[in-house]
Amino acid sequence: MKNKPQHGFAKKPLAVGIAAALSMSLLTSMVNTAQAARWELGDVEISFDSTFSVGSSWRTEDRNWNDNIGKSNNANNSIDFSNYKVYAPNPVKEDVWKGAGGYSTNGDNGNLNYNAGESFSKIFKGVHELDVHYQNVGVFVRGMYFYDYAMMDDDRASSNALTGNV
Repeated sequence: MKNKPQHGFAKKPLAVGIAAALSMSLLTSMVNTAQAARWELGDVEISFDSTFSVGSSWRTEDRNWNDNIGKSNNANNSIDFSNYKVYAPNPVKEDVWKGAGGYSTNGDNGNLNYNAGESFSKIFKGVHELDVHYQNVGVFVRGMYFYDYAMMDDDRASSNALTGNV
């Protein structure tokens, strides 16, 4: 018996992502864009334009404790860093370098604070533009603001493994 080739849409993450991107681009292409408000007061031309947007971002993968979490924040590392003194190191530095984890803790906040599937950004943005022209002279002013609800209002998933602080 021969296997028949399957025709159709395979539900793989990349295919689903591409389909979602295509459908969003189709939806946004159907939306009518608003024009800037324009006024003419004698020789003075004034234009005011506003753009608002909302967005969200999610963590898609689990933490990689062996590569991405710094040695001093790594729960899989058996070294106690709570009383570590640089001038009298205990444990010795060779043991620290052999331990599990990455060499830098600079990127640990994102890795420790958000689990797979959680939103790490829920943002609202606004941009306003004012354009004023009088004969051969003009002024253009742009202002932008944003608020990230995930960063400012949500609780974090993880606390410091050593101190218990969030």
